[in-house]
Amino acid sequence: MAILELNSLSLRIGTTQVCTELDMRLHEDQRWGLLGKNGVGKTTLLHALIGLVPVQSGEILIRGRILGNIPRQELAAGVGILFQHGISELPATVMETVLLGRHPHVQSLLRDEPADLKIARDALQDLKLSKLAERQVDTLSGGERQRLALAMLIAQTPDLFLMDEPNNHLDLAFQVELLCLLDRKLKQHASALLMATHDINLAARFCEYIILLMGNGEFIKGPTEEVLTPNNLSQAFDCEIGSIVGQGRTFFYPQ
Repeated sequence: MAILELNSLSLRIGTTQVCTELDMRLHEDQRWGLLGKNGVGKTTLLHALIGLVPVQSGEILIRGRILGNIPRQELAAGVGILFQHGISELPATVMETVLLGRHPHVQSLLRDEPADLKIARDALQDLKLSKLAERQVDTLSGGERQRLALAMLIAQTPDLFLMDEPNNHLDLAFQVELLCLLDRKLKQHASALLMATHDINLAARFCEYIILLMGNGEFIKGPTEEVLTPNNLSQAFDCEIGSIVGQGRTFFYPQ
């Protein structure tokens, strides 16, 4: 059974037709990339997948259940989202913020169970934030806040990771580390990932499948090597895009 299933999904926001009759199946340990130019609707599509934006028609199913029929706490336990703008200036410490990721799983909000504390500590260690555990969120840099948002998402241990520009504010070295970390977590928890990004080469390196939003409700989807071609990308981004091959991988660049 697919973790996420879309059946003839049509979605519109304002005057923008995001997609028309989109079908897809996202299974355990799969990594999907969501690409397209600014304003084409990548964020809107991610928000629709957790019920924040109504759809025109079609179905969204999470492990075979219609999205609207899943209780909110159960949905929060199974689907985690990293928003594009990360974490705001919460009046809380780094550790308290990461523990928010465990709230959908806990029976009582009056105390933190040892197992939840361990998961939170492990997430902080994964994102190299352990030394900042007692720091206030409003004292963190932009990159540290992005890593904190990622730590909270990982502590949530969802079946489905939805990520909107996860490499925002991250140093180049940590962007690569993040990909390796996510790969391990997907395998460890039999989870799946749908990631919206502007970074074509990041998607080419990490994602097995791509949804390329073309505008006017049109899209191209399928295996990465079939979707990410200079011709498709040039049409999607309204500029000429070329490619070169090096170190066994294809790299894309604007011409």
